[in-house]
Amino acid sequence: MNLKERFIANLDRLRIYGEEPVLVAVSGGVDSMVLLHLCIEAGLKPVVAHANFKLRDEESDSDECFVKESCAELKIPFYSKEFSLKDKASGIQDSARKLRYHWFSSLMQQENLRFILTAHHLDDRIETFFINFMRGVGLKGLKSIPERNIRTYRPLFPFRKEELIEYAKRKKIAWREDASNQKDDYLRNRIRHHVTPNLEKLGKGSIELAGRSLEFLAEADTYFKRAAGKFISNLDSNGFICKICDSDWDSLFDHPPLQKYVFEEFGFEVGQLAQLENLKSKYSGKQVIGKRFTAYRDRGMYILKDNTCEKHKAQLLKNSHEGSIQAPVSLIWKSKELPSEFRGDHNEAWLNVDKLNFPLTLRVWQDGDRFVPLGMKGSKKVSDFLVDIKMSVPEKERTFVLTSNDEICWLVGHRIDDRFKADANTKEALHFRLK
Repeated sequence: MNLKERFIANLDRLRIYGEEPVLVAVSGGVDSMVLLHLCIEAGLKPVVAHANFKLRDEESDSDECFVKESCAELKIPFYSKEFSLKDKASGIQDSARKLRYHWFSSLMQQENLRFILTAHHLDDRIETFFINFMRGVGLKGLKSIPERNIRTYRPLFPFRKEELIEYAKRKKIAWREDASNQKDDYLRNRIRHHVTPNLEKLGKGSIELAGRSLEFLAEADTYFKRAAGKFISNLDSNGFICKICDSDWDSLFDHPPLQKYVFEEFGFEVGQLAQLENLKSKYSGKQVIGKRFTAYRDRGMYILKDNTCEKHKAQLLKNSHEGSIQAPVSLIWKSKELPSEFRGDHNEAWLNVDKLNFPLTLRVWQDGDRFVPLGMKGSKKVSDFLVDIKMSVPEKERTFVLTSNDEICWLVGHRIDDRFKADANTKEALHFRLK
């Protein structure tokens, strides 16, 4: 098959079909101009987006004019946007990428487009592999650029740069040369000029075979992602507190790199893995604090506690008949007829509307809080109640109370207050359900 036929076959594999309107990122270079023309030949309806970062002054403006004129000639929609990078000396490529893709996303929403196509090809993937390899990254980085990422697709993945140049010359497709690509200012350029050419000299088809190896790395990455997801889904968790028993914890570290994938989901960095593994031999109270969760041992278990929910603002429940909230806990309530028989369920509460004063308040319990647990006559401190049911410290920190006029009517998820219970004489019952 020729390049066009291979391109269309790759679109089919990616499930991008003819007549599909797509956003195409076009810089004006040979890669993106070939991609644009291939999209047209494949029957797609491209909408072009060009980002101008003003990095090469007049040359950058000339690139924009070139792409705009090309789109006018091809009679396709064209969008451009100028960006200002405040710090041109540090992380410029990463900053530009984030700004570019954020704009692309807004354009897709504006134009109601499902996909964005970029012109990354096989040579780009090999270069990115070496960049990440030199940074000491794991499988996630070594697999290089993904062929698809949410709604971003890269249909030129199987093609070499030299193939695209040859196609452009044969089809007389004009393009702009970026003079900065000839310099060694960036690591990518140094790899492009000094590493990749020598790799090709080592053996025929070396680049293509290296690309196949990247596919194997991508498959391994997918496998461990799925394994990590399965491990996490089986944890004893309420969304804010996760408990891991000794055997499961040990199993993580016995099957590397699974622990990297699992703890990454909880916001821990690779450099913290040794500290996490050593928690077992540390004294009680030792913590490893990650970006999202804190890990420590408590009562013979490993605890992962959400850092983002340390303090919670009070949530007011204003509607006395029906409503719901999603945070700080997921709670729904509705006025219902009290059933003649119902099983006790700590995740629900039947309260007497006549005894409630709205709005109700949902908040974290505090020292000194007292309530009358269902079935008791006298009051009891919430702190003592939680001790009696052997609740761990992190779980206590995520325990809420529903109050009416500052009086607790439900220790959420545990016990209602006897004074507010609905019974056979209740005219209107309000049913709360903790999801």
